[in-house]
Amino acid sequence: VSDENIPSEFTLVSVYPNPFNPRTSISFGISETLNIDIDIFNINGQLIENIISETLSAGFYNYQWNARNTSSGVYFIKIHGNNRLLTVHKIVLLK
Repeated sequence: VSDENIPSEFTLVSVYPNPFNPRTSISFGISETLNIDIDIFNINGQLIENIISETLSAGFYNYQWNARNTSSGVYFIKIHGNNRLLTVHKIVLLK
């Protein structure tokens, strides 16, 4: 992997589309190997789904959330790396 393909820090590239129905893509980059968790929470703070929980090497990644069995509403994507919060992003599911 060349240095141009490794971000200098954590970068949330995009969450697209937003609003979405029923899938959205979560694109991000990490600058070092981290234990990454991507969790989806509802507006009440309840965990809806864990998208990934694994060790990732430095680089860029794209994951999808398929919310076909989830109700319309506002949700939050929380990305943790090595047990520290990297970002929270609000998304809207419209059915």
